[in-house]
Parts: sequence; C-alpha cells; structure tokens
Amino acid sequence: MVNKWLKRAAVAMTATSAVIAVPTPASASVDGCVPAQGGTGKHFGDICLKIVGGGNNVQYMQAYGTGAINPFHIQLYGPEGVVGNTVTTAPGEWNTLQAEYNRYVAGGNWCARLWSHTESGIEDWGTQCWTVWSPDPERRAV
Repeated sequence: MVNKWLKRAAVAMTATSAVIAVPTPASASVDGCVPAQGGTGKHFGDICLKIVGGGNNVQYMQAYGTGAINPFHIQLYGPEGVVGNTVTTAPGEWNTLQAEYNRYVAGGNWCARLWSHTESGIEDWGTQCWTVWSPDPERRAV
C-alpha cells in the first residue's frame, strides 16, 4: 500500500532518526521531535525539526529544542551545509533557529542537532532529520 501511495504522490518526505525511518504522508509541512539521549538511554532534552513547503520547494525550516542538564546549542544543517547554530542556551530553556528559503532546496536529509560542550569535548545529544525530495527532476535545486 505504501508503494502505491508513493507512486501517486507528487511530493514525499520521510522522517529519519538514528533509530527509525518512517514514511509520512505527503503534506505541505512536516514537524517532529525525538528525545535527546546521547546514546545513553537517559532523557537529556528534545530536538525538533519543522519544514514548511512542498517537496523540495521550502518556505522555511525551523530547528527547536531544549536541553535538560548542560548548556546546549541547536544546529540546522543539510545537503547545502551548516545553516547555523544557536547561541549557548541554559538547561531547561527552549531555543529556536529558523531559516527562510522560499525556494527549491537541495534534496536529501535536512537535520536539527542538539549538542553541547562538555569536559570530554563536543557531545551530540540527539538529531532529528527529514528527507526532502521531489520526484520531478525539473524541480530540483541547482
């Protein structure tokens, strides 16, 4: 049934994380969060990514989240490179990084990452990704 849906969809986006890859219905936007665990199984916060648009014609992307124990940063990145990082945010606070596009973006995985500086270096606490693509080669970013 999923294959029939994918063949008929003009636009498709899929959710990916370190653990799962789940097809989602075609829509004008996608939004989702994953727990930031840093591979420990403990809950250190949440990292979220929202993409508004259709296919790879994106209006904006928004990375947002919160960290529970360390001062943290949120990074937004994808096939076009690192979009940006937030300033250091205190534990328990929420922060948001938004990028305005209003254009076709490169297809592939676009991700929000929650990270912090610790005594052992940079710790990656969690990543939420959405795969952006369009089946129409005429509509792919240059």
